Amino acid sequence: MNTTLEQYLKTVKESLNMDTSTEDEVIKELEGDITDRLEEFKEKGTSEDEAISSCLNFLGPAKALARQLYEAHSQGSWQETLLASIPHFAFGLLFALNWWHMTTWLLVLLIMIAGAIVYSWWQARPTWFFTWLSYCLLPLLAAGLLLLYLPTGWSWVALVLYASLLCWVAYLVNAHTARKDWLFIILMLLPLPSTVGWFLAIEPVGDWTAHIEELAPWIAMNFMALGLTAAAFMRLRKRGLKTSVLIISIVATGMTSTYYAQGKVTLPSLLMMVVIVLNILLGPLILERVIKNPSEVFHAKDNSR
Repeated sequence: MNTTLEQYLKTVKESLNMDTSTEDEVIKELEGDITDRLEEFKEKGTSEDEAISSCLNFLGPAKALARQLYEAHSQGSWQETLLASIPHFAFGLLFALNWWHMTTWLLVLLIMIAGAIVYSWWQARPTWFFTWLSYCLLPLLAAGLLLLYLPTGWSWVALVLYASLLCWVAYLVNAHTARKDWLFIILMLLPLPSTVGWFLAIEPVGDWTAHIEELAPWIAMNFMALGLTAAAFMRLRKRGLKTSVLIISIVATGMTSTYYAQGKVTLPSLLMMVVIVLNILLGPLILERVIKNPSEVFHAKDNSR
């Protein structure tokens, strides 16, 4: 294939922000369309260079074409939208109906999550998989939050060790997710900031179950809002709108839960909140760049030396 066309298709593919299989399918279809159009130009007696130039002018800039292709393929079906929202709505109902302390319903929910993850993994990890995966990370997050209640001094040591483990686990999970789209990492980590805030608000010492009952309606509304966010993300086409919905949801739900924590937000817990939010918003973008364009990253490092 002509070098100009190869570079054009490479730019389109790098700008698509889709999972690898979808990218390959879209590029293959685009290659077919370009080949057909070039043949039409050649049949009219146009030279190869003129045909390529006319074809690329017709298609427009590579990044603009990639944006159009993304919008054409990024909208999830209503079935995918429902599946992506279910875990958030399920946790919301758990608190709305005050079933959070009933072992039976907790086990049912855990079995649902495990089953959905196994099934979606077998189905090559569809887009709705990431909202379910987020709830597998909550036990790990809860274990880290409990470290905040260790005696003064020890909490800092434990927090440093735990943060290292959390970063390693997060990298392993995110490294695969970023191969699809860094926005899916944000979607996956959506419940974490608000969960930290509610954990601090409840403060699991003393009569903490009574405090959960008091805050249960607000916690339920928080999870319902996350479900609506996931639904909006799946149905929206434009990438900018998807990003805006996720950021607004993270900030709004995180601030709501932190508000009810009132004076219980200590310096270690505040730092944890800041680190989590920054990792959610900035980490995926950096990770995607490293994974999808490693040569560019290392080349930039070499140039800086």
